[in-house]
Parts: sequence; C-alpha cells; structure tokens
Amino acid sequence: QAGLTLLPLHGSLSFEAQKAAVAPSSTPKVIFSTNVAESSVTVEGVTTVIDSGLGREASHSPWSGLSSLRTARISRARCVQRAGRAGRTAPGLCLRLFTEAELGARPAFDEPELLRSDLAEPLLGLARIGVERAAELAWFEAPPAQALEAASDLLIQLGALDREGRITPLGRAMADLPLHPRLARLVTAGEELGVPQFARLAAALLETGDLAARSSLDRGPSTPAHSLDSDLWVRLDAFLEVQKADFAPGACRAAGLDLGAVHQARQAFRSLGGRMLENAPDAEERLLQALLRAYPDRVARAGGGETFSLVGGKGARLDRASRVRSAELILALEADETQRGTGREVVIRSASRIEPEWLLEAFPEAIRDTEALNYNPDRDRVERRSGLWYGDLCLDESRRAAVGGDPGVAECLAEALMAKGLGSAQERLDRVLDRAGFLARTRADLCVPEREALRSRLMIRACEGCASLRDVGDADWAWCFQDALGSDIARLLETWAPDQVALPKRRIKVHYEGDAPWIESRLQDFLGLKTGPRIGGGSVPLVLHLLAPNHRAVQVTTDLEGFWRRAYQELRPALSRRYPRHLWPEHPELTMA
Repeated sequence: QAGLTLLPLHGSLSFEAQKAAVAPSSTPKVIFSTNVAESSVTVEGVTTVIDSGLGREASHSPWSGLSSLRTARISRARCVQRAGRAGRTAPGLCLRLFTEAELGARPAFDEPELLRSDLAEPLLGLARIGVERAAELAWFEAPPAQALEAASDLLIQLGALDREGRITPLGRAMADLPLHPRLARLVTAGEELGVPQFARLAAALLETGDLAARSSLDRGPSTPAHSLDSDLWVRLDAFLEVQKADFAPGACRAAGLDLGAVHQARQAFRSLGGRMLENAPDAEERLLQALLRAYPDRVARAGGGETFSLVGGKGARLDRASRVRSAELILALEADETQRGTGREVVIRSASRIEPEWLLEAFPEAIRDTEALNYNPDRDRVERRSGLWYGDLCLDESRRAAVGGDPGVAECLAEALMAKGLGSAQERLDRVLDRAGFLARTRADLCVPEREALRSRLMIRACEGCASLRDVGDADWAWCFQDALGSDIARLLETWAPDQVALPKRRIKVHYEGDAPWIESRLQDFLGLKTGPRIGGGSVPLVLHLLAPNHRAVQVTTDLEGFWRRAYQELRPALSRRYPRHLWPEHPELTMA
C-alpha cells in the first residue's frame, strides 16, 4: 500500500472509527467516504479530492410503497460542494472522474426531498391540524399526486384516517408519537395487545436500524444461524444483553454492536416512555401480531426458495441474511428496491412471521373467500378452486373435481374446448355455424345470434352434464342447435339452409362459406335441368361450380339455362374430343344423364 493508511468514513461507523478517519495523521492516508464528505466537516490535511460523480440517494416509490437506496449521478451543485472539500484548510486539488461535458449535462441541483420521500408522516401531521385535503394546499412546490395518494392509502390501512381523509381517534394517538405512522401504529397496537413496552422497544429498534458494528465499507456475506420468527429478535436480544451491562462500551464492543446505534436506540426507547419489558409468556407472539397491524401492506407469501409474492402483486426475494426461513407468510419489515441486471428487484432485508388467522382477526374487511371453476389440462377435467385472499394475495387454496351438471361447469368446459379445438368434429360444427349464418342474413326476423355467440351457446349445450373433454365425445351439433334455438328454428334450418340439395341422379353438399352459398359437381350431373337448385325458400339461387371430368370448373354461374344456351355450345366440341367416353348432348336441358 506504499505506506498509505486506508480508512472508511460513513455514517454507520462507530464514533471511534469516524474520529480515526478525520484525525490528523503522521502518515499519508486515503479516506474512502460517502456523501458525509459533503457536510461541513473539515478534515485537516486533505489536499486532494477524487470525485466519482456518484452518490447514494434515498428515495421512496409510491407505486410499491418501498424505499430504496440507489447509486446515482449527483448534481452540479454537489460536485461544486465536493470540490470545496479539497484543501479546505490550504490550497488543494479536485480530480473529477468524468469530463467537463458530462458535468455540464448534469442537473443544476438535486431533486427536492419532498418529491422523492414517503409523505405518510407529514400527511398525518396535516390531518392532525385539520387539513383533510392536502392536495388542495397552496404548496410552494407540490408533491406528486401519486405520492400523496399512496401516503393517504397507507394511513387509511393503518386506521389513522377514515375514507374521507379525516383523522380518527387512533390517528390522533399516532400523531402524538414522535414516530413514523407505521411505528406509531406498532406502539398503539402493542398497547391494544397488552405488550406496550415490547412494542415501544421494537419501534425504537426499527427506527434505529441495524445495531451491528461495521468495520469496513463492505459488510460481506452473512450466513444466518438457526431460524427465528422475526429478524427483529436479533436486535432485541442484543439490546437486552447490553442493557444488563448498563450499556457499557466494552459490553457493546464485545457483542459486536455499534455504540452510536445502541445509544440512539436507547434514547428513542426512553423518549417513548420505555421501561421494564413485560414478562408475559406469549409476549413475543403478541408483538408479532402488533407488527402486522403496522405493516398491513407488506404481507408476503412464500413462492419457493427465497422468492415471495407481496400483496399488491409484486415479487420479492428474501435476503440470505434473514433468519425467518421456514414461514409461509411473512411481513417485509425492511425492504427496498434495488437494480438487478436490466430491471428492479425487491429485496426483503428483515422479515417477521405471521399466521393467516392473525389477518382474519386484524383485517376482516380485507379477507375474502372466492370459488371459481377452472379447466385443468393436465387432468383433463374442470376443477372447483376455493381460495382465501388477503387483498390480491392468495393465503390458501384448495382444488377438487367439479361435478358435471353443476352450475358453470358446462361454460368452463366449453371455454376450454374452444381454446383447444374440436379436432375432427370442428368441420361439422363449422358447417352448422355457416348454415346458421346464412339463415341469420336472410331471415333477420328470427334473431339468430351472431356466429361467435352461437358457437359459445352450442359448445355449452354440447358440454351439458360433462366434466371433462373426454365426456363431450362426438357431439350431435344439429341436436345442440335445436336445443339452443328451439325446434322451430331448427326445422327451418333444414329447409331454408339445407345441408344438401338434390340433383337428378345424386345429392350434393351445399357450401355456405364465402359470399354466397354454392355447390359443385360434374357437368353431367346437371343434365336435364333448366335451372339450378335454390335455397332460402326458393329466393336464393345457388352458385354452380360446373366441373369437367378432370374436376376442374369450366364455368361458375347461377344462370344454368344461359350456360346451356351459350357457353356450353362453345365448350362442347372441345370437351367431347377430350373426353369421348362422357355424354355431351346437343340439348342438355332436355337430356337425362
């Protein structure tokens, strides 16, 4: 290290470590500092500042309700402030690790804290003095509407405000406490549940943060020990341990705790009226329930491994250092959004176990039972799924096979059938739908449903009494049509839009797809006819595809008589030479094949 002393300087260091960083030194030293270097602290002997142009910035996401600490490019004003640290007591030098052009492209000043902070605490304070609609205030610089709405929603969940934005008696009690509304709710919940001192200490410890001392800028990986019901127990046990030694510095150092953090937690506990803790046998479980009332929007359910689903729909990952390893439902006591790859990730730093029945007891209005039918393709059956939900988070779910004939089963099965397809039966259904479409176009008075609505209705009829696709089998779509629309319309379908029509020697299929219904057959099949078949009660002539022996159309027409008189007479010589074994009469309308 070329005789250099390397020292960190940040707010989480112990007082002794911070003092060592800024103390005069007989040997050259390099101080690795966070934003604390921008403060008014004068470090004697510093002649050079190396500015990365980056800083750690706290922000709050109204969308997720989570805070985060991100590394971002600092403003020009902060760059100037950092340069002022160089040689504060003598001439010095500032080296910027970015170009002059990059400096000019930065914003002039930082974004105001009001635009990126959690507004729950100031909003509760405004409600306390009678301001019910903070958005209507004449702000010098108005906070984002989304942030105000998120803060209001949280206060309503905590019970501090009613739906009209008026402060409640509980909200007044919370506003009287020198705490964030979450932690104030923790204290009031502790009083309700008979553990006021435990709740006060928990609030103080959550406000203080981690009590562990850090000797370097990097804490390094942490391997959790045995599982706990709450990560808060680690802090609580450590605090109580050094409390036995009257918070002696030696005891704190021996326990690996930061003296400044311990002192801060001690002062916070005292300011809340903290005294001797309760000696109730179930005090810890009551405290867990009190935490739930303070973090109703931070409930998460395990999704496998370290992944969790938060209420609100966001995914999260449990920090490996957390000791809450075996709980199905947890509270995210401390969580933040961090950058991971190209996206953002929620990391739960500190968690606490909860039980479903606690949610039922604390927030009965937020719990709902649901029952739905779903098709399970793996088992080829409709299943009835029952769920217990907290908001949009599923707490419990059960599945059982549905019974054919029960309400909704046929509809569910029909939807699955339409998505999967009918295979060989698809053509038969399409023909019925094509014929029904022709009937609907030519007989508007019958009010035949549109194609997709009719398809759905026929599918449901085919699935009546069934619970799996195998049960549907080879449906009789003509019967389904009759059952869905009635026998009168079904009979009219057979006469008005017949499946087949008769020629002198055979019956042929009518095609209803396309712009007009049509048939196709060899030209000899039409011998003896002066006009082609008609459908629609005789009002609609079929389009005739007249085929040569090679099954290629020599004419497409609705005027058979005109074809015999003109086009046929022109085609007859060539056709008779090419196909001499076939009959090519001179007067086809008078000749039977």
